Parts: sequence; C-alpha cells; structure tokens
Amino acid sequence: MPGADSTSGIMGQLKRAPGFTAGGATGMASRSNYLWVGGAFARYLEKDGDRRPDVLSYSLVYGYRPPAWRKDFGWDWRLFAEMTGERSDHIQHLGLTIPGTEANQLFLGPSALGIRQNYAIEGGVQFPVYRDVGTLLPRERVRWVLNFSYFIFQHGHQH
Repeated sequence: MPGADSTSGIMGQLKRAPGFTAGGATGMASRSNYLWVGGAFARYLEKDGDRRPDVLSYSLVYGYRPPAWRKDFGWDWRLFAEMTGERSDHIQHLGLTIPGTEANQLFLGPSALGIRQNYAIEGGVQFPVYRDVGTLLPRERVRWVLNFSYFIFQHGHQH
C-alpha cells in the first residue's frame, strides 16, 4: 500500500506492530472494455504507544483494447486510465496523536498491460490531482510501478 508505509521521517521512528487489511473489487471485463472499482481499509495495532495511521484506499479503473490489439497469439496489450485515492488519519507516537500527519490524496495516470502465454508485464505512472497532506509528511510528486508475472497455470485457448 503506498503512502503511509514509508520508513523515512516520522514513520521510521514508530515501533513496528502487525496490521490488518481488508478490501474488495468488482467490475467487468470484455474483449474490448474494462471497468472496475475497488477499496480497502488497513488498520495497525498499537505497540508501546505507537500506531501507524488507519488507511482507506480506493480505485477506479477504465481499460480499452483497440481492435488491432485483440489477438489470440503474440503479445496481447491493453491500455488503462487509473485513479487511486487514499485517506489516512493521524500517527500516534508515545501515546500522543501527532498533528500534521493526516493525508487525503488522489492520483491519476495511465498504465499498460501485455500478456503472452504464461507471461505478463504491466507498468504505469500516476500523478497527484488532489493532495491534502499534513506538514510532517512528504509530498509525493509521482508514483510508478513495473510488474512482471509468470502464470503457473496457463489460461486456456479454444482451438
């Protein structure tokens, strides 16, 4: 989970404790269009008066695969527009709530996904479109990701 998990700054001073995350997503996928929404909530336990902030995250994604890219062989590509947001409450340190450690952010950006047989590659970049971050937290300028996957079980093709 991006954002509040940083080990630098004030987050790096907190004692570590387990946390719990629950979330879900729903949507639809067709041969040409994709649309889904998702959300998750993370809650951390307290240890010696320290506790990381609760984080509510959410996403909305639209994807499109042009007709020329709809292949049953070679690389199969899709383009996505992804919006992700997160809202986190205050950090607790030594039993005290620390002002200036809350955040509410919204990011938007493109990504692409390519699949070929048992392999997939995905990458994207997001920029802040709304940012209300406490004075003690770093201000993110960009988020990016690059994923490589190998599927143990190949999804079947009808021949």
